[in-house]
Amino acid sequence: MWVIIDGYNVIRSSGFADDYNFNKLENQRNTFISLLSDYAASSSNRVSVVFDAANTDTLHYSRGLVDGVDVYYSSGGQTADDLIKDLVEGAQNPRDCMVVTSDKEIQRFAKSLGASIVTARDLYARLKKKSGDDAKPETLGEYYERSVKGYEEEPSPNVHKKGSKRKGKKGKRGLNLW
Repeated sequence: MWVIIDGYNVIRSSGFADDYNFNKLENQRNTFISLLSDYAASSSNRVSVVFDAANTDTLHYSRGLVDGVDVYYSSGGQTADDLIKDLVEGAQNPRDCMVVTSDKEIQRFAKSLGASIVTARDLYARLKKKSGDDAKPETLGEYYERSVKGYEEEPSPNVHKKGSKRKGKKGKRGLNLW
């Protein structure tokens, strides 16, 4: 699976910026990449993060590998949103992509190509180190298998309290995120 992350969207909308209140955006970006690197090292997924460099003079987007994470910067005049759309659209199989963003426009576009979506808050909640938490966190790959592909355990039909009503899920299927 190819995990494509809207970098500044996660940094700004997930609580990350509150936890890592640096004076320079560069320090937040480097710390975020470090957290992603820890995830990439323990995963078989390809992990890419895209940052906006639309207000620069660069003619082409740039890409580099930082501790196992593909780091992209959009070109001048191109937003990170546009680059993320290009990456998903250009993927060999967009259904094998998981796009991490809370941007509704990118979510709609990625879903239209068959990619899976995870919100910025959900990703950061998985990456965030919790002190005293002995439970092994679920990886994005495990989440994907469990929720997106539908391989989650179903409760036994005989396990409910007497007199309780069982409500079936109708309509739109909501994802159980981690």
